[in-house]
Amino acid sequence: MTLGLVGRGFITLSLGVLVLSTVLWLLQGKRPSLARWAAWSFTLGGSSFFAAFAVLGILIQTHQFQYSYVFRHTDTTLEKPYLIAAMWAGQEGSFLLWALTSALFAMLAVRKLPDYRRWFSVSSAMFLAALAGILAYESPFKVEMIDNRLMPPEGSGMTPALINYWITIHPPVIFLGFGSLIVLFSLGFAALAQGDSSKWVSFARPWALVSATLLGIGLCMGGFWAYETLGWGGFWAWDPVENTSFVPWLWTVVLIHGLLLQTTRGTGRNSNLFLAGTGLLTFIYGTFLTRSGVYGDQSVHSFAEMDAGARWVLIGILGVFGLGYLGMWLKRIRSWQELQPETEPSSFLSRAGAFVSAQWLLLAMAIGAGVGMSIPALFVLQGKAPKAVEEAMYNRILVWILIPLLLGMAIGPFLSWRGSSLKVVLNRIGRSLQASLVLLAGMILWLKYGVHNEFKPAPEDSLWAPFGFTIPVTNWILFLSWLCLFTLCANMSKLLELGRRSKGGIGSMLTHVGVVVAVLGLIVSRGLQRKEQTVIQAGTPGFALGYVINLKDGDARDYSKRGNKVDFEFKSLSGERFDSSPELYYSFSGEGEPTPTVHPAIHVNGTHDIYVAVYPMQFEAGEPTTLKKGQSLQVDDTTVTYQNFRREGEAGVMGTKFFADLLVQTKGSDAVKVSPGMAITDQGPEHFRADVGGLTIALDRMDAATQDVTLQVYYQNPLFPLDVYYKPMTLLVWVGAGIMTLGGFWSAWYRRRNGAAGSGANKDVGSNIEPQDRAGEGHTSNTNAALTDS
Repeated sequence: MTLGLVGRGFITLSLGVLVLSTVLWLLQGKRPSLARWAAWSFTLGGSSFFAAFAVLGILIQTHQFQYSYVFRHTDTTLEKPYLIAAMWAGQEGSFLLWALTSALFAMLAVRKLPDYRRWFSVSSAMFLAALAGILAYESPFKVEMIDNRLMPPEGSGMTPALINYWITIHPPVIFLGFGSLIVLFSLGFAALAQGDSSKWVSFARPWALVSATLLGIGLCMGGFWAYETLGWGGFWAWDPVENTSFVPWLWTVVLIHGLLLQTTRGTGRNSNLFLAGTGLLTFIYGTFLTRSGVYGDQSVHSFAEMDAGARWVLIGILGVFGLGYLGMWLKRIRSWQELQPETEPSSFLSRAGAFVSAQWLLLAMAIGAGVGMSIPALFVLQGKAPKAVEEAMYNRILVWILIPLLLGMAIGPFLSWRGSSLKVVLNRIGRSLQASLVLLAGMILWLKYGVHNEFKPAPEDSLWAPFGFTIPVTNWILFLSWLCLFTLCANMSKLLELGRRSKGGIGSMLTHVGVVVAVLGLIVSRGLQRKEQTVIQAGTPGFALGYVINLKDGDARDYSKRGNKVDFEFKSLSGERFDSSPELYYSFSGEGEPTPTVHPAIHVNGTHDIYVAVYPMQFEAGEPTTLKKGQSLQVDDTTVTYQNFRREGEAGVMGTKFFADLLVQTKGSDAVKVSPGMAITDQGPEHFRADVGGLTIALDRMDAATQDVTLQVYYQNPLFPLDVYYKPMTLLVWVGAGIMTLGGFWSAWYRRRNGAAGSGANKDVGSNIEPQDRAGEGHTSNTNAALTDS
């Protein structure tokens, strides 16, 4: 109990000293000697989150179930990795993780920003203090009382769907990305406060690259987790919590392109300061939507409704920080525009024009995703039940943004800064275009001859297109695949060119290559997937996608044990054979029906995955059916006919038995007579079931007056419903994510020196200027350095 009080004390301490730090930094303008105390209080406040996190870890590891958070998210059977993951598995823990990662990045960045330290610290300290205010309500150190016992004997355990190795990896990474957004916000705030529209850029670029990379790989990890856990065969479904991460990532990518334009062309000063601050605000807005309780039935994520006090603090953060930042921004841009109007790109077919176009397209995609995730909240505001936007609607709309975006990624690197003619552009991309067509032809041949007939997309499948048109699925997927291949070839060509001249320029091209490879994998694996459903029973095989599927020996299975697997054997006509073992187990809480948990099994081949999702065992062979004498019911190939009603004993007397005489006829077998029944006892009805032909028949109810009977038929061996997917080229999603991450960190590493020094110069990149760009590009001292990221 003392340790829990210490944990709450650290949260209270962080709130108090961060408020003190804010006040001291504000007063430091008139009393410079206060800077030391302001810095120490800022460090103490940020470090207190780490101390509170450590306390929570000790409480979890030592099974202190008297704390509500520990009780709701752990039990004594959890392995060590999941006990660690429990620290962020619940709402309170995830807020603490957000505060910790934000404090980490703020304390790291402030040491390298001497020119911006005061106002950077003011905004960071205010934000961290607000997070501490949320944690005062959403506290992981609240005490749990059960049946007036202070120490519950056992925890309720982690949500079964969360028990996967990705929970130990994905949340920390994605929250590092969320936490890093405070650096961009506070740096933009400091630049606005000091009236600086240019110097801050060299500091911001490496931090923006780090933020985008962490958010990007965090998003990919979330997709991998969904693919391996949810059993629907996909990586991404535009879930509201996914969009809460996706929108800030896009926002940060837009900022990266804008910072490069400002460094090279002197444009985008106002928009970059806007983007730097609003990236964090988009995440706060998404957090409010997904934690407010509106999305309880709209998201696969298990965040509960926030405490009312914490929700108001979150609304206050969004309002105060949003209105405050935007107010400062509007005030500054008026004065800057009067003093030094910005110049615009001179040509659409220039690298600057391509960058601006990419920014608008990325913003449009971010706004589209943001509006989509806001729709359920809009329904609630109108007094209606929340309704989420379906995945198909997102894909149908946003793909029209993706197409020009991919084209821009393919052509942009070959444009000059001053502008290029269409003829010159076509000459420079000619080889990439030819290579992409060759690769597309190879893909078509692979689909036609290298894939089993059972796996080919059905020719009648079609997609909706604008103006009432429909497009065959295969043709549409081939077009999008060609577009990705063209973009990939173009960026690989540029990557090889840069590799011979500048190591610093490799990072951005690697990132582009990784994004395109991952998008290609998503398009092909989802667009050309095939799915078939089947039912398996012991001794009776199922058939799906050209495979004969048999249930293997299951005597040793324990369906009450977490991680229990059901073993299936897959055989194809071509002789291919493999085993697939999806998870199926039941959680018994002692109240109500047992809760099933299922996880898919994925058989990885070089070119495709066979993805197998099992569903809870099916024992009932239909709904209870009421029959009159002479009526029949059909169960698969078995006919059950009700012939006669019998009673043994006096009506209304304990021990009296009732029987239904049935004639059971299975196709290919002789008819069999059985008589399921029930007896009246002081403990309630006692049932006598009849087993015949793989079925168990029970007399569920009877009417002594009319002699009607209600029968329930069960399978002696349960059925296992399966979904079997053929998922081509899923490996590309994993490979693309890895390349993208490498490229992002590569770029950040080569920009770190400029960020620390505050200079745009970089000795490593002079040779990265295109020959036709060398003349007339000396108007800014940062041109050569910025081309590192071009």
